[in-house]
Amino acid sequence: FVYNRQVFIQPFVENKEAFRTALEGYLGVLSEVTETIKHGIDNTFDKLNEVYNQHFKPFFNSVAQGLSDLTAQFMEFWNGNVQPMLDEWAVKFDTLWQEHVQPCLDKISEALGQVADAAKELWEDVLQPAVSWAIDNILPKLLPIFDTLFDVITTVIGAALDAIGNLISAVANLITFVVKVIKGDWKGAWESAKSIVKNVIDAIMSLIKGLIGSIGRLASGIGSLFSGASGSGTSGKSTRTTTYSMQSPSPYAINPAFSALQTADFPAYATGQVIPTSMKQHLAWLGDNKKETEVVSPLSTIEESVINAMAKVNASNNSNGGTVKIEIPVILNDREIGRAMQQFSSEYFKQNGKYAFSG
Repeated sequence: FVYNRQVFIQPFVENKEAFRTALEGYLGVLSEVTETIKHGIDNTFDKLNEVYNQHFKPFFNSVAQGLSDLTAQFMEFWNGNVQPMLDEWAVKFDTLWQEHVQPCLDKISEALGQVADAAKELWEDVLQPAVSWAIDNILPKLLPIFDTLFDVITTVIGAALDAIGNLISAVANLITFVVKVIKGDWKGAWESAKSIVKNVIDAIMSLIKGLIGSIGRLASGIGSLFSGASGSGTSGKSTRTTTYSMQSPSPYAINPAFSALQTADFPAYATGQVIPTSMKQHLAWLGDNKKETEVVSPLSTIEESVINAMAKVNASNNSNGGTVKIEIPVILNDREIGRAMQQFSSEYFKQNGKYAFSG
């Protein structure tokens, strides 16, 4: 390692005088060059200052003086010529505005007011009565249509779901049938086969019943629409319409014009009916209930009677210790009972961590 280091050091040690002479010569040349550059820069800036003082400074002074003279000349022109013209323009613009622009704006405002008045008359005399007529005459006829369509749709969906449920049961029974046959349980296989047939028949009958029910509801809705049965969209059931002979004028003595009619269709309200204000005034047959008394009363009178009756019941209960026993009969089909029990069991599970009917 020491020998290798000597290889690099020995050339510099044996030739150190030559290296010193070369370095001194290089530094001398560099000193002369930098000195020359310094004198050159000094001379250049001196010349630039001389040129600026002899040429650029007089030019800039001349431009500044010229701009000052031009500004004074332009302001003299402005004050003597432009300003009087602007004053005249202001007077003319005021005249234009007062005699032409303002009257035009006034006419536009008046026209807008007339348009608003016309729109008001159109709304009050045409649009609002038209919408009101549509509400009174078209919407009551559309509601039974929507009600019928909803009945048809629910009937079809219900029948389809029942059929799907029966088919699923048939598939399950088919699997059971195959398993029973493989195991040799012929009795169980026979029971599964009967269940399959029953499920398929039930599915077909569900579709047929749903189709027949849908057609029946659709036909009933169309028939009620064309027959003009009133109240079908208000009480949830069709009002019975009865045809009465007009030959005997005695019931219509208040207006002899009734005697000119041969027959008329009057709605009969023996089974009860809600009469909304949208039905307006119409003729109806009263007293056709031969079994019990009919009540014809405004809704407010009935509400007042119910309130009075409840007050009497409350007073009687207070005298008997405040105990009220109310019995409400509820009739549900098996599907509604199953749905209610399932919902109750789910809520019970959420609260108690176990099902209500798990035993």
